[in-house]
Amino acid sequence: MGAIRQATLAFDQGENASVSAAFPAAGDARTDGSRVRVSLINMDPARYPAGCTGGQISVGGISGTAAVANAVAQGSNPLVRTTSVDFIAAGTAAAGSAVNLQVTCTVGGVQHQTRWQGTMANPPVCTPKTCAAQGKNCGTIPNGCGSTIACGACTAPQTCGGGGVANVCGNDPANATITVTAIGRAGERILSTPAGVNVAVGTTGSASFRVGTSIALRASHHRPVIWSGVCSSGGVKTPGCTFTLNAASFETANVPRRRGAHAAATVR
Repeated sequence: MGAIRQATLAFDQGENASVSAAFPAAGDARTDGSRVRVSLINMDPARYPAGCTGGQISVGGISGTAAVANAVAQGSNPLVRTTSVDFIAAGTAAAGSAVNLQVTCTVGGVQHQTRWQGTMANPPVCTPKTCAAQGKNCGTIPNGCGSTIACGACTAPQTCGGGGVANVCGNDPANATITVTAIGRAGERILSTPAGVNVAVGTTGSASFRVGTSIALRASHHRPVIWSGVCSSGGVKTPGCTFTLNAASFETANVPRRRGAHAAATVR
């Protein structure tokens, strides 16, 4: 039975109905808005045997009687026999409603009585946790209220969890990024071997490679280039430049314009 309000019952007076210390009696009440249910489980059948009709229940303005029934305790030893009271009635109970359950049984001329009480309450309101509050910025994570929230995607070359922290954008520690700025003669591109870098003159682009990769850069039409940055041609025009990528690096490729003009190299 789903619950929009519920109460945990506590032993109030009389004798505790527990079958044993290992299986303590426990009671609760709940309403789904159209029915009310009150239960007390793990009762000692020697004092509260099945068939006893001495259950008296009230929940706010709802009241009635219930009989004791056989039950099996749920625990490490499910063979332990117990009894329980289970009361269901039409109606609902508002928050703040008092719950009273009393069971009276006579066994061998001895009267046994136990009384349990509680108060109906609304379930606590759950405030979903945000991605920022949990320090996450990518992927999908629990919101703390039984659902999930999407925290977005990462901008390449970073990947979600790539830095070793789940749902956080980061670079694969085994990879490194080369950022290339191409300037000078329009219509050219700066390319790499192995493939990855493909930057048009007048723009900047990045590519990620495994640390320790040997990378060769060149212009698309094999024009000479002045290289500066992680790979330098020392101000001299050369057709290519080769280097080993060991960490995040930057390179400027200056493709001289016709008449030999070129813009100043800029490392980004």
